[in-house]
Amino acid sequence: MQGYESVLDYPTEGSRELPFGVGLVIFSRYPILSSRTTQLPGAPVEFKFDGSKTPTNRIIITAEIEIEGTPYTVIPFRRILY
Repeated sequence: MQGYESVLDYPTEGSRELPFGVGLVIFSRYPILSSRTTQLPGAPVEFKFDGSKTPTNRIIITAEIEIEGTPYTVIPFRRILY
């Protein structure tokens, strides 16, 4: 998107992973100075897929930005509504 900087990442691929993943993205109107991705192991919650149960890995991404001389760390979150 024009006028925005972004950081995007997905969980690492693995043999026990679902064939799709939930990626995270941060869009910022301010320059992104740095970013970091942290891989988290699958929770003890298993998802049934293709006849077998499998946990899925997760990630957290952060971005460092500066607004009018003040540094900020941006951490996106996803809200799931049922």
